[in-house]
Amino acid sequence: MIGALITANTQANQPQQHGGRKLIWQGKKRLWFGAPWTFTTYYIYDSELVVKTGFLSQKFDSTKLFRIVDITMTRSLIQRIFGLTTLTVNSMDRSTEGVVLLKNIRNGEEVEQILQSAIDEERQRNRVGTREFYGDMDGDGIDDGMIGM
Repeated sequence: MIGALITANTQANQPQQHGGRKLIWQGKKRLWFGAPWTFTTYYIYDSELVVKTGFLSQKFDSTKLFRIVDITMTRSLIQRIFGLTTLTVNSMDRSTEGVVLLKNIRNGEEVEQILQSAIDEERQRNRVGTREFYGDMDGDGIDDGMIGM
């Protein structure tokens, strides 16, 4: 299923392999009226979500897919008019403070499904279950979900 989505959602001039990772989807942050005139690009690889920002000075922020615990899709009235969506990705990744925003992207529902499928596959591949993300389950002040990681 993801193989068909890779072909449909990657640009022809972008490689599908990058540093040993397989590119599943990429998209740009768009302005409120839908134009892609920003310097933020989002990439979903088979093992991580990457946000590239900047023009002269660039920043790459990556989150491992198996660390993602929740995806929330929101659309304001303006976003609905112009066919845009914001995905809020909550994760157990400390480098992003647990939140990654994919702002003003096109085809938000499709992207959410692609991301969720990739997350599920990566969790299976790494043998990670949801219990690893529950936190302090016994009340002793120690994050039980991070034990053994």
